[in-house]
Amino acid sequence: MKFESSKPNVQMMARNKDVIGLTRTLKYKDNFVKIESVWALARLGELGVVPLIKALKNKDKIVRRHAAWALGEMKEVRAVEPLIKALNDKDKIFRQNAIIALEKIGKVTIKPLTKALSDKDKNVQRAAKEALEKIEAKKSSQ
Repeated sequence: MKFESSKPNVQMMARNKDVIGLTRTLKYKDNFVKIESVWALARLGELGVVPLIKALKNKDKIVRRHAAWALGEMKEVRAVEPLIKALNDKDKIFRQNAIIALEKIGKVTIKPLTKALSDKDKNVQRAAKEALEKIEAKKSSQ
């Protein structure tokens, strides 16, 4: 993919609801552009959901991490299954973000989070434990 020599104008693409352009910028070389594009897609709401779910499979871990976080902030139920699959990714920060997103969405089954308690990374384990505690607290208060 090629861009002109100047940086893509993510803000303009977002104003124009240019989902295709924003999706393309997820492959741009500058991490800040990629991150800005993920969050621009998130601000588009419904229009940005499918590209963000697809971004969970992006080869760039920065894009995957932010897409997971954004989908959690959006409380996007359609992202539950892809986020559960993300718990098997090799990037520990992406796994952590997927756990946090699943907890925020709130439509998660306990099984994948329980499995994450035995993750090889202590931070992923802690995120899973905290998510399970929050889910349990929500159930208790209902």
